Amino acid sequence: MGDEMLASVCELAFDVAKEGGAPSAMKNYLYLAQRPPRAYSVAQRALEEDETFRSRVAERATPESVGEAGYLWLQRPSGWEHRLSEISPSGAPVAPTPLAERPPMPEPPVTASPAPAPQAPAPAPTVSSIEDELSSLRGLVDRLADERQNVRSSVSDLEEELETRRAENFEMSTRLSALRTELVTVHDTETSVVAARDAAFARIEELEADVAALTADLERAQTEAAGSGAERDAAMTDLASATVERDDLSAIVASLQADIEAKCDLLGLLVGPGQP
Repeated sequence: MGDEMLASVCELAFDVAKEGGAPSAMKNYLYLAQRPPRAYSVAQRALEEDETFRSRVAERATPESVGEAGYLWLQRPSGWEHRLSEISPSGAPVAPTPLAERPPMPEPPVTASPAPAPQAPAPAPTVSSIEDELSSLRGLVDRLADERQNVRSSVSDLEEELETRRAENFEMSTRLSALRTELVTVHDTETSVVAARDAAFARIEELEADVAALTADLERAQTEAAGSGAERDAAMTDLASATVERDDLSAIVASLQADIEAKCDLLGLLVGPGQP
């Protein structure tokens, strides 16, 4: 593969490298207007050593853009070396030459720019044209001054808005901290109310057991009172005493239930609607 064909391959490699994922050795030569011969040697080394990068370049290559030899050298299908030796000018097998032994790559072609056409001499400036140009420059200076003032005004407005946003952020942070503290307080209150409710339920169960026992004693006293007068009077006294004690216990149970309902209502207000 000739040097000119190899130069086309290397130029395509630089185009692909500009799109991203360039080998580190090629990065110093990516955006040069005119690359030195050393750049082509670096690109060829990258193509030979980095199979992934060579595959990316091969996807972009066509026989028309890099020549048939360059296309084979990039694609490397089965039997590519034999085919490359057939199309090489000498017909000899092609083997990579160590970079140190290669001659310098050709300089990229430089297109000679056509000689500029002779131009007619510019007319000499007049006082009127100078005054017009000066007036135009003064107008430009005035417009630039106005734009500068507008920019300063915009910067001032942005700084004020920034300060406002900072104050709002600080206020929101303060409110968030207060809400977190209130949430902890509500959680503690909920825990204490639940504990009080459980204790009240336990006390109610105890009082209900006492009422059941008193009721049984009352029924037994009524049965015994039917047997004799004296025993009946004593039983009636016990019955009256038991009735009073039962009424007291019933009043205590009612009071505890009302207290539990009040605490549950308070818990609902603290937690808020929609909370479990």
